[in-house]
Order: sequence, then structure tokens, then C-alpha cells
Amino acid sequence: MYATPYPSVLTPDWLPPVLSGRAAELAALSERLGDPYPSRAPPWVATIVGPSGSGTSAVARLAARRLLEAIQREARTVPPALVRVRVAEETGVHGVASRLLQGLDSGFEPRGFPVAEILAGFLRRLARDGRPAVVVLDDIGAGAPDLRPILRALLAPTRFLPEGVETPPTLWTIVAGRVDAEASWSRLERVGLRKESRVELPLPDPATIRAAVTDRAARALGRPAPADLVDRLVSRTLREERGIGRALDLLRRELLGAPTLRLAGAVPLGGSTHVPVEPRILAALERATRGHPTTLGEIRAWEERLAAQEGSRPLPATTLWRRMVRLQAAGVIRRDVRPGGSGGTRSTIELIGPIPYYTFTGPDQTRPGAAGRSAVSRAGASRPAWGSG
Repeated sequence: MYATPYPSVLTPDWLPPVLSGRAAELAALSERLGDPYPSRAPPWVATIVGPSGSGTSAVARLAARRLLEAIQREARTVPPALVRVRVAEETGVHGVASRLLQGLDSGFEPRGFPVAEILAGFLRRLARDGRPAVVVLDDIGAGAPDLRPILRALLAPTRFLPEGVETPPTLWTIVAGRVDAEASWSRLERVGLRKESRVELPLPDPATIRAAVTDRAARALGRPAPADLVDRLVSRTLREERGIGRALDLLRRELLGAPTLRLAGAVPLGGSTHVPVEPRILAALERATRGHPTTLGEIRAWEERLAAQEGSRPLPATTLWRRMVRLQAAGVIRRDVRPGGSGGTRSTIELIGPIPYYTFTGPDQTRPGAAGRSAVSRAGASRPAWGSG
């Protein structure tokens, strides 16, 4: 492991001043959002879409930061607010609305308030204080809740103001997520999200991934990045057909080691601070999700395939379900129960946290029935043992 004097630059929320290969997209966002005030009348909104791994979140955050700095340079008003909501981490539209208001008032308790009242509180507070705000709705995926009430409020805030108050708050809205979330984008377009506001990001090419890894490694190490380290991480990222986010996650693991998962606010399972889940289940989980929500059936299909490759018996369905419950308690996955066919329900599972303690070798496949083999390297003696219960 390398000595890393500046580990803070490896955290997922750290944002560099410049994003490799995204100058054109950031310029297009600046044109849509203004620098800081557009010449056209509000609403001022921009949409960032791209495949998983293209960096939509990083581009949205950097565009918001630059816009905030431009507003502050104008010095026309009180300091602006930046409110960012990661949609994938919230439970339904109520959770998204609550997070917006909590961005202005961290002590707000949303229980008992309907969505319309929460949105009205957010907009009225901005109008009362004369405070401009940049709102980022980030990480919108295929399983995103219906955000139409949120967007209606942001695009037409005067409807939520008290009678006699005619001056709406000054708002910029940035919406970012995966391009394959077609249902989400269609719903938002029906309430005023114009396609002209869209900026599309392609997957980064190998040179861009290499530049990003080289820059981040040099910042973390405080010296030029070792060429062999960069080559190894870029090669694996390309082999897995992933983007910069995956490359930086691999860099983080290389320099800081695999993260240790701890149960949030609970007594550790089995007396251990580690979540007792087999590496094969974690491997199946990542293969089944690949940046989008999936079903327990897909995860089970992958687990059965990996078990066959190892010469082991697959886990019973009840045991696999207990592992999903453990991972949910540890904050690794989120389970969403939705209406299913014939009046029943259907659970979807989404990966929201890092997967520890395993690596893949061999070609990357996307379907359990596809050709090719993948090997899972089990945790070594220096790593914590996985529970078998």
C-alpha cells in the first residue's frame, strides 16, 4: 500500500477544480444556466444525462459550484444557497421534498407534513429571505420516484407563495441522472422540462479515464502518480466497461485499502464489526445491479452461476434473503417495495454503498446466461473473515 498524505481528495464527494474531458459540456451548461443571470426569463434549468459511469453527478456538482461562485461575484443579494439532493438515496417524493427544506433548515422534521406543504415552506423561506438558490436533483435512475411535484414547484414557484407576494425566489435548477431512466425523463418533460435544456455526456474514452486517475493519484500521493498503478487501474476499468467513478473507486481501494462496513446504530452481528456476507453474494450483487435497480431473482441467478463455477451449492432462497437484509442494515443496498401484478408487490434492490473485500478477474459479462467465466477472489488471511450464519 502506498503512503497517502492527502487522503481527503479520494473521498467520493471531493470535487476537482477541472474535470478531464468535460470542458465542452460545462460550457454548454454555463450557456443554459447563465453566468450567472441568463438573458431570458426564468425558469432557469439544465438537464445532464449520460450512461452509468459517464460522470453526470460530478459535472452537475461542478456546474453548480461555478454558478454559485458567479452569483457571489455579483454581490447583488444575500449569499446564495446550494441545495443538492441525491434522489437515489431518498424514499419517494416526500423524502426528496423533505431534503430540499432540510437543506435550508437542518432541524426540520418532515413527519406529518404533505409534500405540497414542504415545498411551499422551502420556496417561501427563500422568497422571505430574498435568497437565490441553486438546486441540484442528482442521481436520477430507472427506479426514481415521480418528481413531477418537485419540478412543478421549482419551475413555477409563485403558486406556492402567500397571497399578495408577487416576487418569486431566484432559482436555478440542475437535474442529473442516467440516460436510460426514460420513464423519469418523460414524466418530467410533461411538466416543463424541455429537451433543449439537455446536455448529454458520453462515456469517457481511455485517455480521459487515464487523465482523471493520474490527476487524483498525484493529488493524493503528493507526487507524480506511478505509471504501473495508473496502467493497472485503467486496464481493469476498461475491462469492466465502466467509467471514471469506478476507476477512482479502484484507486481509493488501492491507496487506502478496502473499506470496513459497520452496522449503523446497531449491535454488530455475531459480535463482529464486519457484515457477515459471503464474497460470492457480493459478486452476484454487483453483477446484477451494474448501476441500476434489480430484482432478488436476478441476484439469485448470478449467485447460482458463481456457485457452479466454484463447484459449490447455491444458497437457499431464505438464506440469500437474510443476506440482503444484513446488507440493507449496513447501508450497502436499498430495497424498494412496489406494486406488482395481480395485486401483489415486487421488491427492487439498488446498490448505494461500496462493496468490500473481493475482486473480479476474467471477462465481464452482463447476463447470467452469457458465455465466459468470472472468478471471485476470496478474502485473504489479512482480511476479516466472513460469517457463515
